[in-house]
Amino acid sequence: MKVANQAVSLSVLAAIAFGAAPALAQTVVQGPIINPANGHTYYRLSNSNWTAAEAAAVALGGHLVTINDSAENEFVRATFANAPGAGRVWLGYNDGATEGSFVWANGEPTSYTLWAAGEPNNNGNEDYTVMYANNGNWADVADLASPPGIGDVYGVVEFLSQVVQGPITNPANGHTYYRLSNSNWTAAEAAAVALGGHLVTINDSAENEFVRSNFASAVGVGRVWLGY
Repeated sequence: MKVANQAVSLSVLAAIAFGAAPALAQTVVQGPIINPANGHTYYRLSNSNWTAAEAAAVALGGHLVTINDSAENEFVRATFANAPGAGRVWLGYNDGATEGSFVWANGEPTSYTLWAAGEPNNNGNEDYTVMYANNGNWADVADLASPPGIGDVYGVVEFLSQVVQGPITNPANGHTYYRLSNSNWTAAEAAAVALGGHLVTINDSAENEFVRSNFASAVGVGRVWLGY
């Protein structure tokens, strides 16, 4: 399968062969899952501490999830924290740099929180935010894969690239293509890999024309990234 991604004020085509996953210290155990409310793509990683989960998220081209409102909180809780074998998930929210000043790992401003009663309490140097499965409430905990009294925690990765066009199937090769929202080439390729593929490969003049006419010539586009 192929997918179209976009970038910079251009559009970007990404060829995505679903199922291919990057090599990571953590394993992708769930996803990709697209949140229909914002078009963002999410994955759940295997159990690790917060620092390792964020490093894996960055390697994939994203960050640990940012929660912007109650709807996104419930999406993450129901989809990932409440998934079989999960129970608790890491959020990107942390005060690792300055105690008491929580920030999102991706740099977005804070617009929503759902701390449990008495949290955050920094009980023994707790800098990282976990979400509970039963009610979606948050707590600050230590940078451990299995914090005491909490159990195993799993990173949820969020990619901000949105699918803005597709799927469109090329009848000449049976591959499926998407176009994603604006980004640079590196971010577009990372998003493509996160979805299981790569920026598009052009194999002949017919495929070049398919990409041009369906994506580069789409309204508001004009240029698309290739994988070359």
